Amino acid sequence: QRQAIDELATPIAVRAGQELIREGRIGKEFGVLLDGSATVTVDGEPVATLSAGDHFGEMALLDGHGAGGAATPAASGRRLTEGAHVLRASGASTSMSDLSAKLEHVEFPDIEFATTPDGVRIAYQRWGEGPPLIVCPQIISNVEIHNEHEYYRRAREHVGRFMTCVEFDKRGIGLSDRIDGELPDIETRMQDITTVMDAVGWESAHFWGISEGGMLGQLFAAEYPERVRSLALVNTFVPRRYRPRVVQHYRHGVDPFPLDEDGIRQRFGAIAETWGVDANAQGEWEIPSKAGDASFVRWMARVQRSAATASDFLRQLDNIISLDAGDAPERIAVPTLVQHVQGDPVLTVAMGRLLAELIPDAEYHEIEGDDHFSWVLPNWRDVMDRYVEFAIGVRPDRATTRSFGTVLFTDIVGSPSRSAALGDARWGEL
Repeated sequence: QRQAIDELATPIAVRAGQELIREGRIGKEFGVLLDGSATVTVDGEPVATLSAGDHFGEMALLDGHGAGGAATPAASGRRLTEGAHVLRASGASTSMSDLSAKLEHVEFPDIEFATTPDGVRIAYQRWGEGPPLIVCPQIISNVEIHNEHEYYRRAREHVGRFMTCVEFDKRGIGLSDRIDGELPDIETRMQDITTVMDAVGWESAHFWGISEGGMLGQLFAAEYPERVRSLALVNTFVPRRYRPRVVQHYRHGVDPFPLDEDGIRQRFGAIAETWGVDANAQGEWEIPSKAGDASFVRWMARVQRSAATASDFLRQLDNIISLDAGDAPERIAVPTLVQHVQGDPVLTVAMGRLLAELIPDAEYHEIEGDDHFSWVLPNWRDVMDRYVEFAIGVRPDRATTRSFGTVLFTDIVGSPSRSAALGDARWGEL
């Protein structure tokens, strides 16, 4: 059922004041308001207000009847009166009752803060239901805006249907307190993780480390095994002592060429030059599958602005590169899954292969694709579903059906005004 709704529609974030449907325009989409509210207008005059659970648009996409919706859809305008999220379908072959039964919306509560022993406030967000999961993100993050874009939100919602998730901004990044003076050492970063876990009342949790968050996860699992139920490491790197062995796992002519620390600094330096203004440099390098998506690239520039200033970002980068987990991989005793995208252009997949070899009894999952940010991959479900199955022993269902056919489209002249005059029930009978 969960997969069916994923195949049917896409959740999107919409801003206050954004128009959803314009009066007189031919309907081609159906939507369900997940939260927020919307105003319905006819000839510019407000006639109704939609709230969470109400639907609008072209009912024929769902049940094969004539034009329909929450209230005179084809002849009405709908405009968001407050920020909201909408489930949007451009085509379907199911009934409205099926849609209502399958829709499971994950709520994202307000941001919370945990205060470390040295007085730094760490921002975090908790969502979902199920076994506890700590998400340690990549260097660029802001937990408040991650749900604005469907590429991020869909992955967070999906995992939240199976687990209670807590994701935090590292100190100096996003909504967490900025750092004046010396940047934190790795022990301080470990303390930030325990502070967040204590704030939510978790003695132990599953741990999901992404990119350099995976390096922190390696040391955390080795030093605090009693607090880690399982460890997942996605597109991350090995500690410095093991890097001479990376070449042994590199496939010449197949894998992207491994970058050394100077190469990493050079590429991120180019990103910093247009930081917060133009994210194309980041998109083309780190997320090539979305490099041509102008809307996503613009939003990534917003994430940059919300995560840190360009100078703070470069300071954080130098700090992350200097941190070292030592022999932590060989000391990890908790169940571990290593996932790495085969074409990762930032951190070579050879590091993932080596890391899985170093960690006792680790499982290894190599993912098809070319993005460093695995949750935006076209096959993002491969990453999320494999992780969920590893952590809790339940693999999310998939019920995809593909078929080909000929579609005959017809339109009734004057139908928008006629349906508005008759109403949905009478129009459906006709």
